Amino acid sequence: MFQGLLDDLATLTRNTCSVSGTAVTLERLAEPTPTQCKAFELIEVPIPLCLK
Repeated sequence: MFQGLLDDLATLTRNTCSVSGTAVTLERLAEPTPTQCKAFELIEVPIPLCLK
């Protein structure tokens, strides 16, 4: 069960997208699954929206 949770949490990704021909980059966070949302809720920590 714990391994399944870790496997699910591993799919929460943040991708950096760049606009071709420019220096513009954007970060996009994958949509969290219900399991991922519940895990963060249980540890009382918000899903991080940016890197520190």
